[in-house]
Amino acid sequence: MRDDHESSPRERLSSGRLLARNTGFSLAGQGATLVVAFFAVPLLVDGLGTARFGVLALAWVVIGYAQVFDLGIGRALTKLTAERLGAGRESEVPHLFWTALLGMAVLGLLAGAVVALLSPWLVRSVLNVPADLERETLHTFWVLAAGLPLAISGAALRAHLEAWQRFDLVNAVVIPASVLTYFGPVLVLQVTDSLAPVVAAVVFSRVVSWIVNMILVLRITPAVGQTIALRRSALRHLVGFGTWVTIWNVINAFLIAADRFLVGALVSITAVAYFATPYEVMTKLLVVSVALAGVFFPAFALNLGSSPSRIAAIFSGGIRFGFIALFPVALVTVAFAGEGLDLWLGAEFAENSEVVLQWLAVGVLIASLNQIGLGLVQSSRPDLPAKLALVELPLYLGLFLVLLNAYGIEGAAAAWAVRAAVEGVVLLAMVRRLSPSSVAALSRMGPAAVGAVGALLLASQLEGAAAKLALIGVMLLAFAPLAWFRILGAGERGRVLTRLRAARA
Repeated sequence: MRDDHESSPRERLSSGRLLARNTGFSLAGQGATLVVAFFAVPLLVDGLGTARFGVLALAWVVIGYAQVFDLGIGRALTKLTAERLGAGRESEVPHLFWTALLGMAVLGLLAGAVVALLSPWLVRSVLNVPADLERETLHTFWVLAAGLPLAISGAALRAHLEAWQRFDLVNAVVIPASVLTYFGPVLVLQVTDSLAPVVAAVVFSRVVSWIVNMILVLRITPAVGQTIALRRSALRHLVGFGTWVTIWNVINAFLIAADRFLVGALVSITAVAYFATPYEVMTKLLVVSVALAGVFFPAFALNLGSSPSRIAAIFSGGIRFGFIALFPVALVTVAFAGEGLDLWLGAEFAENSEVVLQWLAVGVLIASLNQIGLGLVQSSRPDLPAKLALVELPLYLGLFLVLLNAYGIEGAAAAWAVRAAVEGVVLLAMVRRLSPSSVAALSRMGPAAVGAVGALLLASQLEGAAAKLALIGVMLLAFAPLAWFRILGAGERGRVLTRLRAARA
């Protein structure tokens, strides 16, 4: 990735300086969400009780993954808009935007209707909801259904801003929205512990985000406000790309939601809290890869096929920096899972969720790196990840059910980690097919990956805080020079030093 002055629109939209800047903005937004959740979750568990919090966790799943109902149009909008900006065809952008926004709003209405209609069946027949909570839970799902149109169409607004590489604006909205999502319910608890008003606060955060993002879209692209028009050809391009993305999104969102619903149906709603809470914590560590993948996706779309060397630099750099950032976090989490849960949520959660957290820490480390490969593959061949998801669906559900029945929620977490590992191997094979030089650039990471597996296994077996502190300290001290001299290349070390000097100046 070059940091020098880039002259063409294509190069400017994928320059190293811009990608690094936007990754920083995305990390800030995602990191703020993690911090807010860290402080809000204990308050919500204490105020709602374990059973009610389990329902709230399910509500977060529904509202957080609402974009899977957009038929991939949001992802397609980012790709197609970025391509047109790079090619100097900005006059086509308003047509793409309004076609995508209207289409996603219609899909949101349909999704809301489906959720509203299925809610009685889910509450009364599928989930093990205590009898005294059935009415509250039903009202909660209806509130969620009402918020889906804005939650889904709002993805079009973010997709448009991302295509323009305005991640500064996107994350300026993400941070206050995260505060509303988590602390809005905390404020409502001061008045009532009824679930429907608590979840209404989550929906309200999406309403505010939608309004602010629309204002920003109109501000940075005035032509969008001046040319309100729909194009059948634009819809065809959006849906053509988005259909394959939808298959991937829907199946993955189904699997993410299914594990908690299966835990609730086959174990208990309380077990959902013990499983979902460490899941919510660990998946927030996807912030690094989500930030990288979200920023890199337009760059992949612009350069794949025209600049293999730039693609290889973006992909391998993202994998290596992501690994360096996340491995120490995963290592410490595996070692101190029990102590951390005890300090955060109490002895009961620590006893029930320690092993779950350890498995999820490993799985999230792998899944984080998978996101970058997924972005590269989807930018060129969105059908390949979709076909992988279709094969993965029955295999993962089978493994999940077997391990859940045999080992409870600990087995469920192990299944999640295994799925991430297998998925990573297949995605890497796909990247190798599309961009051989990208995989070749990762060859220097082989020894580090093997060492990481051994370190995580050893960390999971440690006993006693003193022994853990000593051994983890030694491991991290050994990892630092390995990362600097082996994982990073000479050019990357030079760029890191340059940015550190600039930060000190």
